[in-house]
Amino acid sequence: MKRLTTFLGLALAALLAFSPVFAGPVTINQPEDVNSAIMGKVYRAEFSATIATATTGTYYIGLTTPNAPIRVMGRAYSSSESPLTIELFEATFSAGANARTLNRDLSIATSPPAQFVSGVTPGALGTAITGLTLRAPTAGGTAQVSINSDDSILTLKRNTSYVVRFTNGGGVNAIVSGAIDYRQVP
Repeated sequence: MKRLTTFLGLALAALLAFSPVFAGPVTINQPEDVNSAIMGKVYRAEFSATIATATTGTYYIGLTTPNAPIRVMGRAYSSSESPLTIELFEATFSAGANARTLNRDLSIATSPPAQFVSGVTPGALGTAITGLTLRAPTAGGTAQVSINSDDSILTLKRNTSYVVRFTNGGGVNAIVSGAIDYRQVP
């Protein structure tokens, strides 16, 4: 048995040594955003709020980009009521509190390149750049969506303010939460 194991080990080593597939170092290509997360360059902003009924039901978060573009990658939203409309605007904002933000590599303690701000007061909104409406599959159910970075990367302009508006279209107060992954583009 020992001879067979040694023979198989040597045979495998010989095969790998002469195979053009394994000649030299092996490189695994990963998507740019996965590498950025591994290198501690991806941040997650998290927020949660209660949005009043449809007659007054809006909530806003804001972001002002630095002198570099910001790439918004994965996003996840959940609402206890349906429908919930989420729209992005290029607009100024004031007030609010910094959203909880963490580096996706928890061993790295660096400041994010830009800070999302929750509960802001928006300036004039104009026309939405993009948006979506969440609907629960059944009446009274939770509406949820996850958008991964492979499907919908959005690169924001440098030195620009943005506002995300959440509108409760349901008949009762809605508890809304979300997480946004983002990084600075070199």
